Amino acid sequence: MKKSFLFIVLFISCLTLQGQQIGSGSETEVNNFNTILPSGMYYTDKAQSNYPYEIPAWPLKHLIVSRHPDGGCQLQLSSPFTHDDRMFFRKVIRDANNPNCNNPWYEFATREANTFVGTQQIKDGTFIMGNNEYGKYFKITHYPQAATYINFANFLYFVNESKSSQPIMQITHDGVDIGGYDHTDKTLRVAGNVITKEIRVQTNVWADFVFDPSYNLPSLKEVETHIQDHKHLPGIPTEVEVKENGVNLGDIQVKMLQKIEELTLYVIDLKKENEKQEEKIKEMQILINNK
Repeated sequence: MKKSFLFIVLFISCLTLQGQQIGSGSETEVNNFNTILPSGMYYTDKAQSNYPYEIPAWPLKHLIVSRHPDGGCQLQLSSPFTHDDRMFFRKVIRDANNPNCNNPWYEFATREANTFVGTQQIKDGTFIMGNNEYGKYFKITHYPQAATYINFANFLYFVNESKSSQPIMQITHDGVDIGGYDHTDKTLRVAGNVITKEIRVQTNVWADFVFDPSYNLPSLKEVETHIQDHKHLPGIPTEVEVKENGVNLGDIQVKMLQKIEELTLYVIDLKKENEKQEEKIKEMQILINNK
């Protein structure tokens, strides 16, 4: 940024020495910035085509022109007449096929590595454009009275190049990948361990249907036969299925609770059978004692 400032100071100094209209101490008014102008300083209160869209439509705009001796091209610097102005520059080149071949305006900024000290404030949003395999652009913005959002073309890509080119995390339009997981049919994919204080799973089904009088509780004999034939509990996924597809936490919790509630009913039935047996034993003891 210091280089840009020094350039501007030297540029204006040269104009002060050579520009004819500087002697009056003020700028010369013109109607059109999009023509080949003599070197000097100008202003206008007329709306200008091709003016930077970032600059508000303010009535007065400054223009500094440095014209090449052959008259075919010039360097223009411009800024609106507002508080905390922003400065823009462009090249205007006269072309045989296009008398006013005007390049776009660009805001003054350093183009290489920069070191910023202190708080950096970005107003109206951030727009970073790229053109590589990781995506076309990345934008973070906030509109007044609206939610902040992140907009990106393909995906956000975070990588630790000192370890591997494998992404640490990438955010795509269909979900988030952490650790290089590639199951794109899932919203959140994590390749590795997850530590959290709480996981809340919402489900529309719970296993209390086991306690409904209409529930067909399988007999223990049926459960035993199923285990012998299939090597797993009824309604519980097999080892092969779990290794291939994993488990749905909400679904497996319902199934496990279902088995716990079925076991509870079995225990209650066994207790009732045990009490009946104890009553029969007591009756037999009474009969034996009476003899």
